[in-house]
Amino acid sequence: MKRYLLTLALMVLCASALVVAVAYYRPGAGGNRSRRRKGPPPPALAIDSIVERVGPSVVAINTIERKMVRARMRDPLFNFFFGGGDFVAEREGIGSGVIFDPGGYALTNAHVVSSAQEIAVVLPDGRQAGAAVCAVDREGDLALIRIEARGLPVAELGESEGLRVGQIVLAFGNPFGTASKSAQPSVTFGVISGLRRDIRVERGRYYRDLIQTDAAINIGNNGGPLVDLTGRVIGLNTLIVTSSGASTGVGFAIPVDFIMERLDDLRAECARGARSGRRR
Repeated sequence: MKRYLLTLALMVLCASALVVAVAYYRPGAGGNRSRRRKGPPPPALAIDSIVERVGPSVVAINTIERKMVRARMRDPLFNFFFGGGDFVAEREGIGSGVIFDPGGYALTNAHVVSSAQEIAVVLPDGRQAGAAVCAVDREGDLALIRIEARGLPVAELGESEGLRVGQIVLAFGNPFGTASKSAQPSVTFGVISGLRRDIRVERGRYYRDLIQTDAAINIGNNGGPLVDLTGRVIGLNTLIVTSSGASTGVGFAIPVDFIMERLDDLRAECARGARSGRRR
C-alpha cells in the first residue's frame, strides 16, 4: 500500500512538472531570452520622444574596401605607353548601425562591413570614431562592430514575437550617406506591411521570416534599427526591393528575436578575438 501511494505521488509530481514546463516553454528560447522584459510592454511614446530616445544610439557607417585588380594586358609596349600592371582599387560604402551595449558594441549587417579594410562611424553627437569588426554571422547577415569611443548611448532591444500587420514603426539610419555629413540619423515613419517574408537576393543571400515595412528604407539604411512605438528595437533594416535604387515602399528588416538567438555566439566570437589579440 505504501509503495502504491509513493508511486502515485511521484506520478502526480511528474505530471505537475510537465504542465509547468509546457506552460513556460517557448520554441527557440535561448540564454538571451532570459534577459527579456517580463510582463506587459511599456506604454507607447510620442514619435518625437522615440527619436530623442533611440536617435543618439544610431551611427552612420563609412567603409573602404580595397581589392587587388589583376591587369589584363601584359604586353610591355602597351604598358609603356598606357600604363599597366596590377593595382589596388578602392570602393567606399555606407551603412548604419545601432549601439546596444555601453562597451561600444553595435549591431549592423554583415554585408555592410565584412569586406571592409577600414571602418569609421559618425555619432549623432558629431563625434567621429574608428571601428573594427569583431564578429560576423554571414548566413544571418549580422555583424558586431566595436566602436573606439566612450560614453556611448544605447538602444533597448525589444521583441518581434507578437508583431502585427498594420503596427506603426520607425526606421532609423543613414540613407544615401546623409547622416555621414550631418551626424543626425534620418527617421522615416510607416507600418508593418507584412510578416514572415522569405527573400532571395544576390550573392547567395537568402533571408527568412523578415519583417516587411512601408517605412522608407534606402541605400545606407542597412543595419539601422526598426523601432516600435515603445522605443524598442524590433528589427534591423536590411534590404529593399526596388528597380530604381530608391525606396518604393517595400523594405525588409531582420526580426530582433532572430538576432537575440545569434547574439551569444557573436559575443563569444568577439571575446575570443579580444583574448587572442586578433584584429579583423
